[in-house]
Amino acid sequence: MSEVVEFPMRKLFITSGAVALAAALAPKALLAEARLVGSMPHADTTVSNPSRIVLTFNEPINPASVRAEVFMTGAPHSSAHKGMVGDDHTHRSWFMQDHAPTKIAIVGTQMRRDGKSIMLRFRRPLVEGRYRVDWSAAGHDNRTVTGRFTFKVN
Repeated sequence: MSEVVEFPMRKLFITSGAVALAAALAPKALLAEARLVGSMPHADTTVSNPSRIVLTFNEPINPASVRAEVFMTGAPHSSAHKGMVGDDHTHRSWFMQDHAPTKIAIVGTQMRRDGKSIMLRFRRPLVEGRYRVDWSAAGHDNRTVTGRFTFKVN
């Protein structure tokens, strides 16, 4: 006489469903990594003489993990010849001349109380030109994320 062995498929299905439901309902914060959600100045904008840059992340970041460098990548040049691409409304024609990145000294950093924003300060306001900010930081999971953005100063 042979025995019939039944597999508890219903139990397996219920267990698999419970695991899937738990994963779907798990807090996204447990699955997410730190990311830059804003900056002042904003990426790809033109501002007037900023004396600081603020980087804002979606979660508190580890202050020891933050790295930031600011570079001037283009300088204004007066132009009365071909190559003129803009007018700054003071009757002076100008264009941005690309050049090798020049590192700008950051003289101080300050973490905001919420732990999500860090302010980079300069000795004096940035002069007219094009700038690039390279940054890296780690959140609660200690995974380092990196990025860069540019802006102009008029």
